[in-house]
Amino acid sequence: MSMVYSQAEKKWTKVKNLKNLLFWQQPDYQFFLHRCIDSSYFAVTEKTTGCAVTFIGDTAKEAIIRADIALASVTPEQFKVKVNEAFARQCNDINQL
Repeated sequence: MSMVYSQAEKKWTKVKNLKNLLFWQQPDYQFFLHRCIDSSYFAVTEKTTGCAVTFIGDTAKEAIIRADIALASVTPEQFKVKVNEAFARQCNDINQL
């Protein structure tokens, strides 16, 4: 099982990792494919922060394609900033509990 972070619920939730993914656009990060919490849609999530990379897809292939496009639209430096911002939000959420 892998974990995703739900900003709405401000907590980590276990999800079944359907596939480990690597994207050439962001070589320093690992990702995984999973079904969205409480739905039949698919999402691609960054492993360290548990934050979704892309909008959901009706199929696994669609979610992976959307993630590929989203990750190609930012430089590795920009993505690192986004990951750090996501981590800071999670820390802030936890500190407010």
